[in-house]
Amino acid sequence: MIPVTFFDGRSSRAHPATLAVEAQQAVLRDDSGAELRRAPLADVRVSERVRRAPRLVTFADGAFCEITDHAAFDHMLAATGHRDSLVARAQNSWRLAGLAVAALLAVLVLGYYVLLPWGAGMMARAVPPEVEAHLGKLTLASLDNGMVKPTQLPPAEQQRIRSAFAALRRPRDAGHDYQILFRQGGEIGANALALPGGTIVVTDELVSLAGTGPGMMGVLAHEAGHVANRHGLQQVIQGSALAALAAYLFGTSRRCWPGCRPPC
Repeated sequence: MIPVTFFDGRSSRAHPATLAVEAQQAVLRDDSGAELRRAPLADVRVSERVRRAPRLVTFADGAFCEITDHAAFDHMLAATGHRDSLVARAQNSWRLAGLAVAALLAVLVLGYYVLLPWGAGMMARAVPPEVEAHLGKLTLASLDNGMVKPTQLPPAEQQRIRSAFAALRRPRDAGHDYQILFRQGGEIGANALALPGGTIVVTDELVSLAGTGPGMMGVLAHEAGHVANRHGLQQVIQGSALAALAAYLFGTSRRCWPGCRPPC
């Protein structure tokens, strides 16, 4: 038997008592030896071990006892055949806890770098061309809404680049209507962006840097590869999946964006 502190469930008063196992029954007695509780082991609930915190043995009527002698209680539980769950054992083992954290990190890294791109790529290839083209128009509208400005590139220079791009030998890609548009880059600087649907946005700063010859054609061929493989749409899907996961895990904020009038 082991010493315990007994609470009858009706008051907050603590009673010193002893707990023993007799014939597969939990027996609780006070200091005088009077029996306080007797119940089959299957009818009592044993709390999980949490380091040095007292463990609880709870009876069906709500009465319970606290046990601080972990070694003696572990010996008693072992004698009855009781075994803590794997989760409970992991909570008290630095090695198992470390393995669990490492496994979680591995799953997150694998999901982010392998499973998410693979799944987004599969979904991107299944999207109808009309839907992809519409997403490209929405993306362009978003860029034009403050991120980029109208181009200052002379029309003759724009046409020179478009004609050279049209003369490039490209893989067959019936699902995309390629268009070269020009914008002042502003915050994004010298850059080229392949939007869903076939639109490629080229910044004036990139033209100043790369010119209109082979260097520019290499950039546009690279961007055309992104379009053909639907990488832009894939990124949209990946971003939407991450945003949905973040909203599910952390909730959404009701704060409105600057300049937005409720309801947002």
